[in-house]
Amino acid sequence: MPLDLRTRWAPRARIGALAARARSRWPASVLRPAAVALLAAVVVGLIGAATGQWLGWQPAGALPTDAEAAAIARLALGGPVPDPDRSEKIFQFDEAGRYSAGRVRFTVPVDPASAALPWQVKDVRVRLATAGWSVDKTWAGDGPDESTKATRHASAKPSGPVEGPQFVADKGDWRVRYTVGPGSEAHLDIVRVAPLWVPLGGLIGGLLGAALGWFTGLWAVRRWRGLVGVPRRAGQVLAAIGAIGLLPAVGLTFVREAVGYAQLSRPQVPLWTGLGEPGLRPLAAFGLVALLGALVTVALARQFEGVPEVNGALRPGD
Repeated sequence: MPLDLRTRWAPRARIGALAARARSRWPASVLRPAAVALLAAVVVGLIGAATGQWLGWQPAGALPTDAEAAAIARLALGGPVPDPDRSEKIFQFDEAGRYSAGRVRFTVPVDPASAALPWQVKDVRVRLATAGWSVDKTWAGDGPDESTKATRHASAKPSGPVEGPQFVADKGDWRVRYTVGPGSEAHLDIVRVAPLWVPLGGLIGGLLGAALGWFTGLWAVRRWRGLVGVPRRAGQVLAAIGAIGLLPAVGLTFVREAVGYAQLSRPQVPLWTGLGEPGLRPLAAFGLVALLGALVTVALARQFEGVPEVNGALRPGD
């Protein structure tokens, strides 16, 4: 075959081989961008929703004064109450290192194994409901005539010590949260009620973040496909490290949200608690840095141009 014909058709043969190879890999070529875009949408959407919620919490009002809180506690508990323990900030880490909302706390002794404790918890709910509080019972806090299952009645023989959140009650800007345990004590906490801006900000921030993550993920995969050598491998490794680093915090956030809605119809579980968990913060921060590094690598690396198609014979000097 003359040289001019070989040079004329060689690039076309190469292009045909590449096209056949791309067709043989079409599931991966479709699923990989979708998977990356979905992961980016979840992560960035969660960050956007958490940011929107955090901004929505900022106009929340103050906690009640000690006198106001003591009056609420005496009403709920039906007797004298101890001095309160206050945490003024909207959210902070408590003395045990747990992330929690600011509260005015009253701690009273109880016997968690007593058969009378479920009745006592119901008395607290009834007093608050009678005073105009909107009571939201947890599944663990069902009392007499509040469940169709006999084993769930407070009059039934308890299968074990009562422990955990029993109910919350809302009125105005404040929420009463009653929890039994750990140990032989019960906590009556008065916390802030989430302003309307919290769910609204979470919804707006989540939608904007998810859209940004989706389109950024698609763009990053398209850019990454055009890379070769070290930039391609570096972008892939950094993205994998980032996803692995963020997985525990994201998973914990969804677990806590699921548990919150399983216990209450109106839970107040911030979307940033997973990222704020003391043991997971360094790992999540490292994951975010790795994802940003992958994005910068893909954005700045020079793409492979490939071999240009030749439709004619090579000319001298080509």
